[in-house]
Amino acid sequence: MFRTMCVAIVTVAIAAPALAQTTHHITLNCNFNGIVHPGEAGIPDDPSGFRSISDRALDFTFGVPSNPVLDNYVCVDQPGVMDIVYLGNRNTVDYNGSGGAAFDLVPDGDEIGIQPTWLADPNQMGEQTTTLDTPILLEGPSSAGVIFQISNGGGSFDVVFRFQGGGSHTATLTGPDWYGPFNGQPNIGQFVGTGNVDLGLPNADLLLTEGTVDLSAFAGETLTEIAVRNQTNLFAGYAIVAMNVTTGGGLTLTGQTSCPGAGPAQLVATGGSGGRVAFVYSTRQGSFRIPNNQPCAGTTLGLGGTPTVAGTANGNPAVLNANNVPGSACGHIFLQAIDLNTCTTSNVIRFQ
Repeated sequence: MFRTMCVAIVTVAIAAPALAQTTHHITLNCNFNGIVHPGEAGIPDDPSGFRSISDRALDFTFGVPSNPVLDNYVCVDQPGVMDIVYLGNRNTVDYNGSGGAAFDLVPDGDEIGIQPTWLADPNQMGEQTTTLDTPILLEGPSSAGVIFQISNGGGSFDVVFRFQGGGSHTATLTGPDWYGPFNGQPNIGQFVGTGNVDLGLPNADLLLTEGTVDLSAFAGETLTEIAVRNQTNLFAGYAIVAMNVTTGGGLTLTGQTSCPGAGPAQLVATGGSGGRVAFVYSTRQGSFRIPNNQPCAGTTLGLGGTPTVAGTANGNPAVLNANNVPGSACGHIFLQAIDLNTCTTSNVIRFQ
């Protein structure tokens, strides 16, 4: 999965009893009607109707499709309303390799629509911010999940989490081209899609990607805003379809050690699936995305640098023991657990 060592380094943290897990479905401040819902196809010049973020779109004509991952989120399922957060510039996006899909100035009967009344400016490359109706207290292990897709080659973007008092955390998420190729890139599956730009006619399936961000290091903070920004592919359209924040419960990491002199140590992960759990560590906290060719590819850890696998253990609890841990590790190592069955991550704790 990452760099490995034969000597396991573990940490100590005596945690409070696990909290009940709560999933908060985020009501996004949507700025674009970019999913085809019932009655929205075939009328590209409808002044208040659907528009593609490029040349394609998800097709929710028959409702939000069922999917083991997507079922955990709440997507907009009504026609005639804003249904995604859009990053991009519809007038300059390169949708077929030969140029953009700039809005028509007047209706002319082709597949490209006029600029809709709900879009004051086609350029939506700037930061798009959702202020939470109800701020979320991050209790215990916490994480955020983002469902998104990217046209024209895929790319990356930043998600910014802002807290009461002025603090923030920024994570970068990456996704493939929504049209494939379906070659093992991180995604949650293929979904019914449309083509023909703003006509929204039935066409090839499209990918959706889930990005996850560990927020456990910010336990005790109150989340007030979530923003997306900094798209790396300036010729693509980005659609953020849904978002969750989960607090409490889940995988909880605790341990015992002998700092400051170190020596024997034990690491315990509770609340997992009962399968294999990996224990990984780094010298700093941060945001590390597991590479495509590794288990739980696409999952973002709360560790910086290139984390190292300390070891794995099975069960719930999953217990990893180590002997002769050097005293130099005390205060200088951060560690996190990953349930390799569910790709759930634990809180990050420090060796001390």
